[in-house]
Amino acid sequence: VREYEERNLKSDRESEQQMLEMTSVQSQLRAQLEYEQRKDLPGAIAKMQASLAKEEATLAQKKKKQQELDATIAGLKQTAAGVEQQVQSAKADQDSFAAECKALKKNLKTASDELAKLRSSGAQTEAELTRLRSQRQGTFQRARLEEA
Repeated sequence: VREYEERNLKSDRESEQQMLEMTSVQSQLRAQLEYEQRKDLPGAIAKMQASLAKEEATLAQKKKKQQELDATIAGLKQTAAGVEQQVQSAKADQDSFAAECKALKKNLKTASDELAKLRSSGAQTEAELTRLRSQRQGTFQRARLEEA
């Protein structure tokens, strides 16, 4: 039993010893890592500054592009305003042409009505003329018969 306990105790001590050694190694590695990180700090700063300069250049290009797009948009807005004025002018012209067309249609209807009245009157006059010719013919025939 003692031997078993001694072995277990010895095994536990060895495990503890190994654990302490591992913790010590881990502490040393952390310290070395921190040292290396501090040692390379100027390089990291330079890298960040280079990255910042690159981003600023990209931002400047994007601002320039935005200004170009804004100028294009302003030009398109002016063009749209011009087109809108042309559309309004065309609508006004269309309205005046529509009014003129309406007036001409009214005049045409009036002229057609007058023409129909004149044709009717002409037809009545022709009918009257035909009746009068017929009456005159009859009168001439009676006059000839009476002369003979």
